[in-house]
Amino acid sequence: MDKFEIGDNFPNLNKKVSEWTIAELDCVADCALTQAIEAKDKRLEIEEKLQSIKDLNETAVLKDELIKFEIKWFSAMSLRKVIRKEKIKRGLPCLIGCLPF
Repeated sequence: MDKFEIGDNFPNLNKKVSEWTIAELDCVADCALTQAIEAKDKRLEIEEKLQSIKDLNETAVLKDELIKFEIKWFSAMSLRKVIRKEKIKRGLPCLIGCLPF
């Protein structure tokens, strides 16, 4: 999940969000949605494993991994929120990629 396809429309991240084109906004929204879904799925998988593990060392490792995916999920959702606000400010429709879960 550390890498994902960003497509041709991925913006120059040195630009402000307000300077991104509509295609760039849509591309980032789609990527953020993909990351959020993958992170959520991985979190659920780890939580299920944690319920059945008795070994404290393995539990600690899984909890660290769980925190990593919680951070990725939160980051992706935060990015989607920024994009949603920008699209609303511009009067653009928010399709699936930028709607909240």
